[in-house]
Amino acid sequence: MPLKMRRRASALIMALALVFLSPLAPRAAAQAAAKPARVDTYDPKRPQSLNDDDLTARAALVMDARTGDVLYDKNARRKTYPASTTKIMTCLLALEHGTMEEIVTIPPESAQVPGDSSNTGVKPGEQMTMGDLLSGMMIRSGNDAAVAVAVHVAGSVPAFVDMMNERARQLGMKDTHFVNAHGYHDEAHVSTAYDLALLAREAMLSRDFRDIVAAKSYTMAPTALREKVTFATKNPMFVASSKFYYPDLVGIKTGYHSKAGQCFVGAAVKDGVELISVVLKCGGGKEPDKKWTDTARLMDYAITRYETLTFEQLLERAPVYASVKDAALNDPDAGVLKLSVVPGTALDGYKLKCLPEREAESLKAFSEGLKVSYTDELTAPIRMGDILGTLTMPMNGQNVEAKLVASRDVAREAEPFSMERLFPGLRETLTSPAVLIGAIVLVLLLIAVIVAKLRAAARERRRRRDMLKRRRKAYDRYGGSSR
Repeated sequence: MPLKMRRRASALIMALALVFLSPLAPRAAAQAAAKPARVDTYDPKRPQSLNDDDLTARAALVMDARTGDVLYDKNARRKTYPASTTKIMTCLLALEHGTMEEIVTIPPESAQVPGDSSNTGVKPGEQMTMGDLLSGMMIRSGNDAAVAVAVHVAGSVPAFVDMMNERARQLGMKDTHFVNAHGYHDEAHVSTAYDLALLAREAMLSRDFRDIVAAKSYTMAPTALREKVTFATKNPMFVASSKFYYPDLVGIKTGYHSKAGQCFVGAAVKDGVELISVVLKCGGGKEPDKKWTDTARLMDYAITRYETLTFEQLLERAPVYASVKDAALNDPDAGVLKLSVVPGTALDGYKLKCLPEREAESLKAFSEGLKVSYTDELTAPIRMGDILGTLTMPMNGQNVEAKLVASRDVAREAEPFSMERLFPGLRETLTSPAVLIGAIVLVLLLIAVIVAKLRAAARERRRRRDMLKRRRKAYDRYGGSSR
């Protein structure tokens, strides 16, 4: 078809489309306007009632950092874009393959990031510590810093990405694939809420990582190419004056680009329980703060899953026992004694949070953390309330002690009748040197008397035999007989 005819045909099609579709446009606009706004029915007084509709996140999860138990999830294994939460892996690998004090020379590649990237402002050729670079990367979310880390650790960005994917496999991040070190959008750069929770859980085992992500601000030292630079957190959950302030939060990392939406991987310590939360693609363009609200709701819900055990309850369910020697044979517990703790110590305020399904495991860990030392060997009789030893246990980073006392009486077994009981000290008397020597002399004298008597008896028997012989001879001479 000639070009002129094709143009006429296109114009005709467009005209027809306008004729048929123009009446529908106002109707569509009216329907959109009539669509009711999302109603938030979440009840902050009942955080345990959380449901998927209470979260704007496309995918979300909260996990117990110690056990890895998933306490709540919403599409947690759905693949999506992680954006700058990717930098958690970059930071983890940098700490695993280097130190905070080592010097990094910023490579030329750090200036080659996309123009709309968030940057730390590092300059190729300048030198700084790894600690400065990582803090700038995590607080300011600098893509230039992430590239510098990648090149320093692996020699090139592709080699570092290979390390990222290998580490992800090691951590069980089965639905994750990294393409770069910073999270800038790429269709193949994906992860899930569950995988990011696994990553954050591993990263938070590093003391250096915890310190970096918990910082409210950080000052990068000056270099030969720039003055010192101070970064302040943009996370309102860290800011006491913010309506989103969450005092239990201890990190970790935000993320955003148009395809990923608002993302946040968080960590909080509430009542001794460490939680990891992940929210991905939250709210929408008009609700950028929904990631903070979703995170707080997940954390508040999670803590309702736990039961609270006081020290008294823990000791009742995981008692401390002692075995008493010389207990009476009729003792109801065969000399086994349950110990109590003297009240009025810091242990009275100790509390432990545990999941009901993890109670046995928690009690075992509690028992293994106790150290018992006795003041003396435990021997009956023992009276209820007697101080028998000391219990030591870790609490808030310190060892706390309390006295252990007997919870009941333990009688001593009565001794059987013996000469010792009748004559106290008889054993000592009989075993003294003087008595032993006297006994030996007496025995020797007795033996001598017996020997003398035996000899005398032998002489008497010989005398009688001689007499009988003489008597027979006399009878023979005189013709008599013996009877």
